[in-house]
Amino acid sequence: MATNTALDVGIRRNFATLGDRNFEPAGALAGTDQYSCLHDGLVFLGTAYHTGDTLPFDVGGVSYSAAAVGELELYWNQGYIAPLS
Repeated sequence: MATNTALDVGIRRNFATLGDRNFEPAGALAGTDQYSCLHDGLVFLGTAYHTGDTLPFDVGGVSYSAAAVGELELYWNQGYIAPLS
């Protein structure tokens, strides 16, 4: 699956403290927004997470890889994750 990092990717969601958001920013910033888990038992990159857990970056602790971004996009569209900032 090709990763789509164009501006306004994914279903638009509203967060009380963050406002309206889409999944990923474009270009060089793609993969740098960190996410938290909204669904108990969510498996991300082979590890299970619970509601409120931060999903760790997998590239040097500063970003998500293309494979991780593809997985996160699926979770975003299902409402299973939220941005931290």
